[in-house]
Amino acid sequence: MAALPTLCLLLAVSRCIPSTSCALSDADDALHRRAVAAPAAARHLTAEVLSAQDAALLRDLRPASRSSLPGWLDLHEQLADEVAAAAVDGCMEAYRGTIVGEPADMFTASKAAWAQRATAQRALLLGISGDQAMHLLWRLQNGEGPSKLKPKAITLMIGTNDAFHLTRVLPDTQEAGHVTAAAVMQCIRELQRQAPQGGKGADGLVIWLTLPGIIARFDIVGCLPFALAARIVVLGLLPLQPPHMRRLPFGAAVAVANKEVQHAVQRQASDKLVFKDCSTPFVNASGEVRLDLMPDGVHPEAAGARILLKCLLDAIHLLLLSLCNNPRSMRAPHPRLLAAGAALLVFTAFVRLRTGRDAGSSWARMPEVVQPAPRADAGWAEFQSKLVEEVTAAKAKQGMDIIAYGDSITEAFRGSGYGHQTPKYKSNKATWRRRMGKRRALLLGISGDQTMHLLWRLQNGEGPAGLNPTSITLMIGTNDVLHLNVLDPDDEEHIIRSVVSKVQLCVRELQRQAPQASIIMLGLLPLQPVKPGQVPKRPLAGQLAAINQQLRDFAEQQDVAFQDCGGRFLHKNGTLNASLMPDGVHPVRAGSELLLECMLEAVD
Repeated sequence: MAALPTLCLLLAVSRCIPSTSCALSDADDALHRRAVAAPAAARHLTAEVLSAQDAALLRDLRPASRSSLPGWLDLHEQLADEVAAAAVDGCMEAYRGTIVGEPADMFTASKAAWAQRATAQRALLLGISGDQAMHLLWRLQNGEGPSKLKPKAITLMIGTNDAFHLTRVLPDTQEAGHVTAAAVMQCIRELQRQAPQGGKGADGLVIWLTLPGIIARFDIVGCLPFALAARIVVLGLLPLQPPHMRRLPFGAAVAVANKEVQHAVQRQASDKLVFKDCSTPFVNASGEVRLDLMPDGVHPEAAGARILLKCLLDAIHLLLLSLCNNPRSMRAPHPRLLAAGAALLVFTAFVRLRTGRDAGSSWARMPEVVQPAPRADAGWAEFQSKLVEEVTAAKAKQGMDIIAYGDSITEAFRGSGYGHQTPKYKSNKATWRRRMGKRRALLLGISGDQTMHLLWRLQNGEGPAGLNPTSITLMIGTNDVLHLNVLDPDDEEHIIRSVVSKVQLCVRELQRQAPQASIIMLGLLPLQPVKPGQVPKRPLAGQLAAINQQLRDFAEQQDVAFQDCGGRFLHKNGTLNASLMPDGVHPVRAGSELLLECMLEAVD
């Protein structure tokens, strides 16, 4: 996929806690042995301070879950699902706006900062509040690791909770720092084991592209190396000093951990690993934590969240920039390879312009959407706000018969496209009104939406919580298929896996908000677009069949209904009936009648 740099940001704490290190040298192994031995001071641990599980973690540095904490396993499973759905991965939980999966007002500004700065970067947020390094290590080994994601950059932020607990229970802050550093190093080794290794440097050609609308969106420069290993950005721990615990020397333990981790990184002398200290803005001239940036002495909030995120993204950008500009990080490409690369760029630009995938084509400009996000398109926010108002008004009715979620195929039953009444959908609107009769129903579809846009909407005002619906229909994924077939048409396996995983996330969100409702998943309809440049000229039937079958299997596992209406739109020879879907995507006239009839069969 010739798109934006892929970011793999991994964290596990209540704040943006940092962490670090890499494959260990002999000197690092000695440090590790000393740190593991240190928790013999575990005799100082007390049940009042740490649980038995925490004590075992400190003694043995073994991976462990926090399954006894309510909500922890549920959030881990959600994050693992997001990894399975994505081509990249992400950062700490504070930037999700949650604490152990539950919305938290204190992190609203952090979530907004992430949405503003990082949504275009194809990144996921994989952090869980309160996690220590061994909890993250367990998560990496149980579904949240980067082994299948092929990221260009990984950031690791972990260790704050280790330093916090260890400082409280060990009499020697030096040992607390040693153990924290050793635990972080194990996470680094696991990341290095799973992350793409590439060759010695970037074999062959590295090209910087500044062609807005052709390769990069919003003039963001993309570095496209061949056979590139993942780069790891390690961030030092931020200052740690809760105001109500000033007597405990957390800062000393943090300083030891940062120093030892930084030295371990420097000993690697590798262009695949860097250490970044973002702590300077968070302390004042006297070395005390700035409570205007970290009100609780632990978590950056509001301005602090923006400062930290900028530091993180700048570190990644500079790392990729140095890779592309540093001759030591790559082998000199053969002249013929350079010529081939130049020819490839010219050919790519020509094809995009001839097929409509140019600066005016949203399909060409948009990177894959890998996490819940709103759309920046003009008018989208206004229409979405209107739908939220409809949901709010419906809650006063104390109960809905049907809520239909989806994209343009669903919105067409409103007679509109993107919120504007559209003549070609007039018959769809009439069909909906006639067949619904006196049913209390809501139509919540927006043209062009992909699954992650819908998931964002469910989490931001359009969800079924409080509506008490009897039935919910979900038809989403068509735009994901069209978009992914433009971005990476040769990787059908990823397209299928991505669409299925993201639809599953939407289903789980609906189940979470409306556990009493009957949920009906509608299979994707046949696709044969006639709009130039929308998809490559190849059949999509195989992809759609695979996606629908996997969704059917998932529905059976989740005790959710699945209804495949696609066969009704095909001739006996398997070709699309153009009279039902003239543009190859949207049912109209008799086609809308067939679709609604099929949907109501599952509802009734």
